[in-house]
Amino acid sequence: MHQVSLDLSFESSLHRGLPTCAFVRGLCIEYPLLQPLATVLKQFLATKKINNPYTGGLSSYGIVLLLTSILQRDKMFQTHIMNAFARTSGRKHERGGEGGRGGGGGEIE
Repeated sequence: MHQVSLDLSFESSLHRGLPTCAFVRGLCIEYPLLQPLATVLKQFLATKKINNPYTGGLSSYGIVLLLTSILQRDKMFQTHIMNAFARTSGRKHERGGEGGRGGGGGEIE
C-alpha cells in the first residue's frame, strides 16, 4: 500500500489555484532549471521530513518562489547548474552568463 499526499481546493471568491498554476507553468518555461531543481529540493526536504507546511516545512509553491528568486538573481548559478546537468548527459552548456529567456516581466522580488 502506498501513501499519496494531495491538497484539495474548492471554488470560491478566494480561490487562486488556476491563475497560480498558469504562473508556475510560465516560470517553468522561462527557467528550464526550475522544475528539476524543485523536484530535487522537494525530495531532499521529504527525506528530512520538512516538506509539510502545516508542520513548519516548506510548501511546493514556496520552493518554486525560492528557486525562481535565486535563478533570477544569480545568472552564474544557472550556468553552473546547467553545466553540471549537461556533464551527466555528456554535453556542455554554454550560456555566457545569461539566465532565463524572459524580458524581466513577472519577476519575484
